Amino acid sequence: MAYVCQIDGSFMCDSLWRDWLKHLALKANVQPIKLHSLRHSHASMLISIGESPLVVQKRLGHHDIKMTLGTYGHLYPIASQNLTEKLSLLEI
Repeated sequence: MAYVCQIDGSFMCDSLWRDWLKHLALKANVQPIKLHSLRHSHASMLISIGESPLVVQKRLGHHDIKMTLGTYGHLYPIASQNLTEKLSLLEI
């Protein structure tokens, strides 16, 4: 049995989370996703709004930045493109 840490620091059995996600997906008439996919979606969202790899690493609980960049590094070129656009708007 696995547990998921909640915002308040308490833990909930992962099967309850799976049931909750499945219920919401059925209610929304969309394909259910796995709990781990929700974690990946959250990391991708953080990257898309410009969070640094170190923030994503800490949020996901990775002990090594290599794990974060190895898993999500392919999403950062988009952030780099956004940076280029931002820099081009600066008046120097």
